[in-house]
Amino acid sequence: MYRLALIMLSVGSCIPGTAMAIELTEVAWMGSVDSANHEWIELHSPETIDVTGWSISDGSNLIIELTGSINAGEYAVLERTSDDSAPGVAWDIYTGALVNTGATLTLYDATGAVVDRVVGGDNWQSIGGDNATKATAQLTSNGWITADPTPGQAASGVVQDVPDNDTDVSDTNSSASVSSGSSGRSSSASQSIQLTLPDVTLQLAIEAPPTTYINQPVTFSVAPSGVGTTIANSLQYTWSFGDTHTATGQTVDHAYSHAGNYVVVVEAVYKRQIQRVRHEIVVLPVVLSLALLDDGHVAIQNNSQTEIDIAGYRLVGSHSFTIPDYTIVLPRSQIVVPREKLVTTPVSQMIALYDHAGDQAAIYVPEHLAAVVNPNVAVDSPVPSVSRKPTSRISAIDDSPLYTFATGQTIDSDADTERPATTTAIKQSLQVAGVGKATLSLNWAQYTFIGLLIFGILAVYLIPRPRKDVGPLG
Repeated sequence: MYRLALIMLSVGSCIPGTAMAIELTEVAWMGSVDSANHEWIELHSPETIDVTGWSISDGSNLIIELTGSINAGEYAVLERTSDDSAPGVAWDIYTGALVNTGATLTLYDATGAVVDRVVGGDNWQSIGGDNATKATAQLTSNGWITADPTPGQAASGVVQDVPDNDTDVSDTNSSASVSSGSSGRSSSASQSIQLTLPDVTLQLAIEAPPTTYINQPVTFSVAPSGVGTTIANSLQYTWSFGDTHTATGQTVDHAYSHAGNYVVVVEAVYKRQIQRVRHEIVVLPVVLSLALLDDGHVAIQNNSQTEIDIAGYRLVGSHSFTIPDYTIVLPRSQIVVPREKLVTTPVSQMIALYDHAGDQAAIYVPEHLAAVVNPNVAVDSPVPSVSRKPTSRISAIDDSPLYTFATGQTIDSDADTERPATTTAIKQSLQVAGVGKATLSLNWAQYTFIGLLIFGILAVYLIPRPRKDVGPLG
């Protein structure tokens, strides 16, 4: 069994294309004595591996796309800008620079999976390198050291400066005791080297409009960057829309029920990769009105100073018409809806416009109904209104509409009793426009006049009349 395990281990370690076989082994982030632009990065692979489609990134400024194969045992040198950056022939030439303030270098395979990651830390303290002497950061069997440059070959092991590895660069309790020296230098003292985990490189960007309207659905989406495909596909997203409502997913829809300024926050999480980003959105009130044109068509007027998308709104007369997609009304402009889409006899019917939530956005009341619906509104008022409770939601279909008119008479829609023609027309118009149960009241002067009129009629019939004298023949 022991021999079998050794054989399987030996075979497995020789499989070409094993992702973890390649390592970042030397980083010349400081350039050379000839030029600060002579930067280079070294890769080493014990086996021949095709790295086409692979990449190296520092998470901000640098992305190197790899093409070709690294031979077994080869130390491949990637040089910046030209082949003059390091001695020998460059394995590849790239553009871009490594910042002296430190970065995290990540090697990704063609699927976006992380193959190797080197956390440089602040000013590259975690791996070393010297900007004054131009000594490079080199990987040895005992960790990273600062030594004379060795592009294209194994580290020399001649340490020039040992970085302070006691600095706690990550939140972990794991440590190991190793010799601080190498083949060319040894020491009996031991150091505690903290286990360095990858930094959070995840970045997020929200895609959403800066403004919207009440009850108008808005699509919010977030795009991740700075991580590989595997991590990006594993992220879990949680949204807070700033109005106590939340949602989950990379792309979500939300509608605000009140006007105001809101801060939208999304959080993405996968293991140690946690990031949040915010987006501010302004929710505007809907300022629309309806008007009946001379030809009987209906105009929807946008009275605000910003355009509004009314797609999905319902215009209700004797028929219901849904506004089609991508119907945008410009500021202080109007669109016209043909009357045949809404009403049969528009002069005798009310027309109402409802938003996505079923709330009334605008209403048109004919002139002959305006004084009855609201006596305080002038007959020639361009946009007469019907008062209703603020919390009530209007439905275009009411199973049992109930209306109370000035005489105090209650009319049930299911009753078969005769009613005045004007009352019937008003009731039908209110029902068609989708107005819920409403009370139509007259002012005190009208009530007083009606009372006096009824009293006068009763007086004529109830007050006794004097008897006439009867003649001698009677």
